[in-house]
Amino acid sequence: MMYAELYQYLISHNKLAVPGIGTFLVDRKPAGNDFFSKRINPPVYSLSLHPVATTPSISFFNWLGNALHIS
Repeated sequence: MMYAELYQYLISHNKLAVPGIGTFLVDRKPAGNDFFSKRINPPVYSLSLHPVATTPSISFFNWLGNALHIS
């Protein structure tokens, strides 16, 4: 299937619009430090779904065609 390609697009562009479902967004919380416990916390990524009816851009379809080697 094309789950791997969609995942690759989501990771590289931080959002993926899927017609009829919504838009998946990757949110990044930056790294921080905890001075009292002497720790540096790594960045944290979270995935959210916004059920907004949007259509993917033409650049998404061009990218997907190139990834799947189809026109």
